[in-house]
Amino acid sequence: MTNHAYICMENDNGTYAGIYLHDGGGLGECGYLLNAHYNRRDQVNELINLGHLKKLGEFPAPSYDTQAQNFDPAWHDDSCIAYGRDLKKRGTTAFKNVTLDKIIQDEHYDYCYIFTREGGWCYFECGESAPPLSSVLDGLKDTELTHSPEGLNDCNFWSEWR
Repeated sequence: MTNHAYICMENDNGTYAGIYLHDGGGLGECGYLLNAHYNRRDQVNELINLGHLKKLGEFPAPSYDTQAQNFDPAWHDDSCIAYGRDLKKRGTTAFKNVTLDKIIQDEHYDYCYIFTREGGWCYFECGESAPPLSSVLDGLKDTELTHSPEGLNDCNFWSEWR
């Protein structure tokens, strides 16, 4: 079964900007990739600017020009597959200024990953009325990883639910 995820970044005003991830939203895949490869605010901005994703990869863009070649998802083993850029779908831009309550209530997601203003990744499992917010790094310690554990960095995270 595919795990869908919401990947978001906390805005200065307390709202969130984010994107939908269709495949691989579980902690052992998405949580690992976010923590290992998207651990600075500029990297997270670049990721969110891609819009909704079919797949999260180690790199936001492939190493070749997607416009010059016919798109083949097999070429994207290490990069993101974006619905707009790669699959030419419309209406795939990132959500802006969404409240956490709205994210919690959305039934489309299994996980929500938040890049905090403090600069670390936290997550919760969707579907709970007031889910606990946990550090991705702490969650990875007890999770079977889909990727190599090299590159894990420490995560500053909220110590309590806001």
